[in-house]
Amino acid sequence: MSDLKAGNSESRPVTPPSQENIDTFTAVQENITRMAENFLKSVEVAQVIADKIYPIVEGLGKATIKAYEIANAMQPMLDFAQQLSVSLAKMIANINLPAYTEEERQQILESHQKWGEYGWSWLPSAPINFFHTPPLSLDDANAKVEQYCSSEEIEKVFEKLRTFNLQKVDLESAIYCYQNKQYKACALLLFGLIEAPLIQKQKSDKPSVGSGAVRRIRGQIDAEEESKIFFTILCCTNLFSCLEKVFENAHDFKVEPFVINRNFVAHGMSTRRIEKRDCIQLFFILQNLLQFLDLLDGKE
Repeated sequence: MSDLKAGNSESRPVTPPSQENIDTFTAVQENITRMAENFLKSVEVAQVIADKIYPIVEGLGKATIKAYEIANAMQPMLDFAQQLSVSLAKMIANINLPAYTEEERQQILESHQKWGEYGWSWLPSAPINFFHTPPLSLDDANAKVEQYCSSEEIEKVFEKLRTFNLQKVDLESAIYCYQNKQYKACALLLFGLIEAPLIQKQKSDKPSVGSGAVRRIRGQIDAEEESKIFFTILCCTNLFSCLEKVFENAHDFKVEPFVINRNFVAHGMSTRRIEKRDCIQLFFILQNLLQFLDLLDGKE
């Protein structure tokens, strides 16, 4: 132990650092200085970026809140649509149509609902009994409607939509986006055009609910034309089924529906590509919705 202490007390000659060690130390010191300078620059750049991005993020936050406000405003109208669907279904049973049994009428009604669940509302150029048979699957539905979605038919839809009272600038923008294959932008515009009359209807003229609305619809149709009433009810039922599907709750965005969904698209949560077919479905929904609202108002 004493040897160790004695050894520690001995003075030893100091070996001067080699030039190689000095160069290495200098290089390390320069690197540390450079890293510190770069870090400070990064902090400055980050602050500049933060200053620029904050207003955008703040704006997105406000937009998200606005989107939820719109969704809340839509809910009463969608609830009304669901109640009206129930009343229309009951009315089907009371219509006297010798060509169809009560069971057949119910099957046809359910078929129209199924088409709506796949995102397809009434097709202007399709035979009147086209939706009488339900599709076997989503792919089957898409394949069967393709013949009624030609460029010529969609142009007719555009022309019809131009005759309605709606935001013409938004409509023309949606058409432009569709024609230039900007389908996501087109879909967003169309969702806005679909939402607008529903919200306006809710605010400006609280609609009759259930049987009251059914009486208003029937009041616009010749009471002797039972078949016309029947097919009108089918079209309305199909339309409401569509609206419920494309506006259905996102359920915390866990599983994206197989049909285009307004909440997933508007909130940037959609992971699938928005296709031409999605926009065609929305154009049809918009046309059928506006025609239905005109029917309620006695304009048809």
